[in-house]
Amino acid sequence: MKVLAASLFITPFLTSFVLLGKVPASLVVTPELPTSTFHWSSAGKNPTLTEKEKYKGGIYAGYSDAELTPLLLQEAMDQWNNVRGSFLKFELKTETTEIGLNKSDNTNNIIVEKVPSASTAAYASPEKGDSSANITDCDVVINDTKVTVKSFLETVTHELGHCVGLGHPHTNYGAIMSYSRGGSSYRLSADDKAGVIYLYPDPNYVSEPPTELIGCGVIHGAKQFESAGLWLYAALCLPVFFGLYRRKSR
Repeated sequence: MKVLAASLFITPFLTSFVLLGKVPASLVVTPELPTSTFHWSSAGKNPTLTEKEKYKGGIYAGYSDAELTPLLLQEAMDQWNNVRGSFLKFELKTETTEIGLNKSDNTNNIIVEKVPSASTAAYASPEKGDSSANITDCDVVINDTKVTVKSFLETVTHELGHCVGLGHPHTNYGAIMSYSRGGSSYRLSADDKAGVIYLYPDPNYVSEPPTELIGCGVIHGAKQFESAGLWLYAALCLPVFFGLYRRKSR
């Protein structure tokens, strides 16, 4: 009874990552060939970056948008590159000629252009090839508008997460992949890390304790709790939890 009650109380608070579809889809990489290249053109448009003086102590305050943009793209990629337990590595390649959006050339491009909706900061277009499990092309389009360095980093990190194969979680609003973030950080949450480890598990860490994943993971086939339902569920379980606690203390 105690175990059951504890499970009822804890389960709603276990958040999880969300995949793009019912079938897990991932980039065409392996532990032996772990690198997925994204192309950026120095001849194309750059976002208008503001608040440069607030990024890394202002060391890039004097940089132009063209100079700083590829550094920020690499910083966003490194959020996914440096997850312990995942073999995936993103690589940025700067081109000198203009590149555009092409969903069928099996090339990952990052471009800046005006998007149809003014409220859209960016979008990613992960395309599946012959196999529904493979993402063979993922272009990231960033809106040609004014944006703070911090928001730009968060946006690019989020869109790269779609290229990783992750969707929008509906319970963890602290995850970089959440569709409703408060703009607090461009760092990955434990759920984001759990997702990339699930899709790209590094065989070198299989036997190690999952230090990045304590209290996190995914329950396949489980329905996500909406926030209102979660709090209602917790409120209903609280009397049971405290009743058991008082009984034990006696």
